[in-house]
Amino acid sequence: MSTDASTYHYDSAQPSHMHAVFVPPVLARLQALRPARVLDLGCGNGSLCPVCG
Repeated sequence: MSTDASTYHYDSAQPSHMHAVFVPPVLARLQALRPARVLDLGCGNGSLCPVCG
């Protein structure tokens, strides 16, 4: 197994197939908490920014 991450990148800001699994629980939790601010750690391609903003 290679540990070289140089080829790992995002090609677009569109949601991936994994969003169907991970996004609904995250958005449900955000709705329940109603936070005043959200810190985006930059761990992705930014496809959730318009939804959370």
